[in-house]
Amino acid sequence: NKEEGETMKLPKYISTGDTLACIAPSSGGTGAFVNRLDYAVNNIEKLGYKVIVSDNVKTNRKLVSAPAKERAEEFMKYYLDDNISGIIPPWGGELLMEILPYLDYELLSRSEPKWIIGFSDISTLLFSLTTKIDLYTIHGPNLMDFGTDPIHSSVLELFNIVSSLEEFTQSSLDKYQEVWADTKSNYKAPYNLTEEAKWKVFEGQTAEFSGVLIGGCLDVICKLFGTPYAPVNSFIERNKDKGIIWYLESVEMTADDIYRTLWQMNELNYFKHCNGI
Repeated sequence: NKEEGETMKLPKYISTGDTLACIAPSSGGTGAFVNRLDYAVNNIEKLGYKVIVSDNVKTNRKLVSAPAKERAEEFMKYYLDDNISGIIPPWGGELLMEILPYLDYELLSRSEPKWIIGFSDISTLLFSLTTKIDLYTIHGPNLMDFGTDPIHSSVLELFNIVSSLEEFTQSSLDKYQEVWADTKSNYKAPYNLTEEAKWKVFEGQTAEFSGVLIGGCLDVICKLFGTPYAPVNSFIERNKDKGIIWYLESVEMTADDIYRTLWQMNELNYFKHCNGI
């Protein structure tokens, strides 16, 4: 239920029997990854959901699945389709930002909200839609993450979240993977969890805070700062009563890259009304 003054758009819950669309707004999958993608679709269908795979998902040229305008049109098509309950790309990529000028944000804002799920370069799209049209999105597994044998419990947790958002608990993995498993020789390869995961609280022993979450992959969302596709300051002001929690991930940035970007965010007043990071 929306609280009084609530500006955020919450999509409907996803139930078994509902249809998910797999589109590639960034990179598509080719070669051995097609087998992993097909296996992932099969696994999701076994869980009771229907999956539609768009034409561009299994193509890739010069880092992208298709030209920018075509990828944007494909996203708009599936987002506006009342028969689709959620959108989950196969994985991330490098150049999703190219589609943003071609999206009709006004039409998206007026339309029935829909879950968009993913991480890495997909967070470019999530970050833009959250800050621009106040859409709740899910920084979670991409479709390829369902293509392992077995599927990791953290990935399966996605459907517990989208089926009932009254309350859920997110837990850290005990270990993380420093090196990706060789999916070319074994397309069903599970996560290669070898390194101990550690949590650190910078001030005190524990931390407790609340607020509206925004963030994503710092490598790509930092390219949106100051553009029309991520009006961060106005988003923060709309949610100042609840406060902001930033969540950030990085895939290729060095420590000094991250420091420079955090400095930039601070100078842009992005940490105003921030309750936690």
